[in-house]
Amino acid sequence: MRAVLAFLFAAAVATASSAEDAVKIRPASEAEIRQNLKGAGELTDGKDGYQYRKGKSTGYKISDGRICVRKPRTQVDCVDVLFNGKELEIVDRRGNRETLK
Repeated sequence: MRAVLAFLFAAAVATASSAEDAVKIRPASEAEIRQNLKGAGELTDGKDGYQYRKGKSTGYKISDGRICVRKPRTQVDCVDVLFNGKELEIVDRRGNRETLK
């Protein structure tokens, strides 16, 4: 009986901490993305609503919770950007997650 109670207590604690971690993750603000994204300060506005690095043809659109990349002669690809209070995490359209360093 003690073993069962210990197991239930451990499961309850693990579930509570998992729920607590999930609450901390939220869509990143545009300011948080720009603050943590290398080279974001070098971008200049283009006529099409995207921002570009000088001399480059790849465009970026950064907004709350999202980054879209437009490459020449290809479609636009977007990722969701989440923030856990410490670091950014990107989630692609397939659900793959990666920490943005």
